[in-house]
Amino acid sequence: MAYLTAYFSVSYILPLFIIYFRKKGFNSDFNKESVTAGYSGATPIMGGAVLVPAILISSLLWVWFNPYILVTLFILIAYSTIGFFDDYGKVKNKLLVEKGVIQKKIYSDTSEGLSEISRLALEFVAAGIAVVAIMYLDPEGRFYVQVPFIPLKEGLPDMHPVLYFTFAVFVIVGSANAVNMTDGLDSLVTIPLITTLFFIAAAAYIGGDNEWSYKLKLLFISNDIKEVAVLSFITIGVLIAFLKYNCPPAAIYMGDVGSLGLGGMIAVLFILLRAELFMPIVGGIFFISGLSSFIQRIWFQMMLRIKGRDYAEKNRFFFRAPYHHHQQVMFSSQEATVKSFYFRYFQKIGIKKIRKDAVPFMQALAKRNIQISFAEILETDRLLREVQTETDTLKSKRNKLSEQVAKEKGDARLPLIEEVKGINSQIKTLEDQSAQYEVNLLAALEIIPNPPLAEVLSGKDENDNTVVRTVGSPKTFPFRQKIIQNWTREFGYEECLPPLMVNPHILYGTGQLPKFEADLFQTKEGRFLIPTAEVPLTNIYADEIIPAENLPLQYTAFTPCFRSEAGSYGKDTKGYLRQHQFNKVELVWFTLPEQSEEAHQKMVSHAEHILQLLELPYRTMLLVRWGYGFFCGKML
Repeated sequence: MAYLTAYFSVSYILPLFIIYFRKKGFNSDFNKESVTAGYSGATPIMGGAVLVPAILISSLLWVWFNPYILVTLFILIAYSTIGFFDDYGKVKNKLLVEKGVIQKKIYSDTSEGLSEISRLALEFVAAGIAVVAIMYLDPEGRFYVQVPFIPLKEGLPDMHPVLYFTFAVFVIVGSANAVNMTDGLDSLVTIPLITTLFFIAAAAYIGGDNEWSYKLKLLFISNDIKEVAVLSFITIGVLIAFLKYNCPPAAIYMGDVGSLGLGGMIAVLFILLRAELFMPIVGGIFFISGLSSFIQRIWFQMMLRIKGRDYAEKNRFFFRAPYHHHQQVMFSSQEATVKSFYFRYFQKIGIKKIRKDAVPFMQALAKRNIQISFAEILETDRLLREVQTETDTLKSKRNKLSEQVAKEKGDARLPLIEEVKGINSQIKTLEDQSAQYEVNLLAALEIIPNPPLAEVLSGKDENDNTVVRTVGSPKTFPFRQKIIQNWTREFGYEECLPPLMVNPHILYGTGQLPKFEADLFQTKEGRFLIPTAEVPLTNIYADEIIPAENLPLQYTAFTPCFRSEAGSYGKDTKGYLRQHQFNKVELVWFTLPEQSEEAHQKMVSHAEHILQLLELPYRTMLLVRWGYGFFCGKML
């Protein structure tokens, strides 16, 4: 229920906010000139303004508040508030620029919102308060962390309180900003947050259960820490609902109000679970984003001091930072950027196995009658590695030449500078080639199915299947299966198995269209799922003329029915809840108009007959005109 509350609250509210944000121009990008130019320049930010309240409201309803939850929500609120004012400053600045009130500065992302010093100061203060509270939560006053892949239950080395305080504060501030840096490309921040929260939920359940923590040789934290699992699933529900509008092409981004708050919250949860060192592993994409930004800044400052601003500007370590923006410059589409980012993160496990020995793959897939050109895949992989090796060689050469440029003076530097420029041009060309090879390789690997196991035999069709075991023999019954066959035979019905999907004109014929189109499920091809078996049964003889002497014709069908209407539950339904899919029996007669009332009464009596045989209580009710269907003359 906690998950569902969070999921549906965001699903219903977020689209309204997207419309409002677009109308008000709540995006920080300057359209064509933004970092995301060519992708989602006008995409609104500040989606976190919906996510964070949804988490808080769902937590109030479903989470049992304890100190662990309180300190987590404190950081969520504090960091989201900081992010909100930062986002609002960017939006306000952008609107003023568009109105001509102020001039746009060169680096818009650093020229509005909170200043970097103010923002970091507020983050450190909030993190310090949270860490002090966390330190008071340990009754033994021991401060330690779990080491990944080393099952230790006791005897972990204690950290000095001052060292632990400093470490934990930097974990919160660093992690929150790493998550914040990852926002800005469609779905790139949302999916890793969801996977990280699944890990946290599992760790919280184990850390809150003495028996499980003992079995797994992990730290038992406290029984109260289990509530973190509930909070995690609330946040997962919020993020999955948000992902519907954040996946490519994104309709909205989290903004600092969302990503900074959620990043700080996740960092606190890792600290509470004594699992800080797991963060670079579980949240690897965030770690890459943060590390790449740190490297970019250190490199720029070094080059600025050693070789001057002009050189530093033209020779950055990455094209842009964080790393996904570097990828964005290299690739021609945002979708390719996100795919490549995940592809590199998971270390290309598939191509390593194929490179080692492709023969088992070829033999295994031959059992499935699938032919894939592994030669082309290996050739693309070879070219990719060659280009990457050549790129690394040129970068090494460029670095050595840059050192020489720093040592030389006057005109002696000019030929070296020209040579460096030439190498930069070669590197750019090779990196473009590398990016294309990687996209091609990923596309090829994506279509390779899972190889069958060794015991699976090859074959052309189902006749080649192997019988593993046969238990017993099919039974025959000396009597006919009774109630439905007897009923249909007695009253003259023919049972049908009609299609579950129909064309629009069929629904016009039975009156569902156009009035009830909103209650129907429609496919991309324009067909509709049937709301009742009456629709295909009534149209069995569409475009045909039935001779009068053949009437009446009686049909019945038992089918799934699909309706997008809201389910009903109340005194009239007596516990029967009809939702988007349900099963129902339908009776249809083809008869003359003057005999329709007689046929209707017979259908009612036939339905009552089964209930009487089963001795089920029932009542027959004639609905007033208000309750009639659109195409009904009478509803009994």
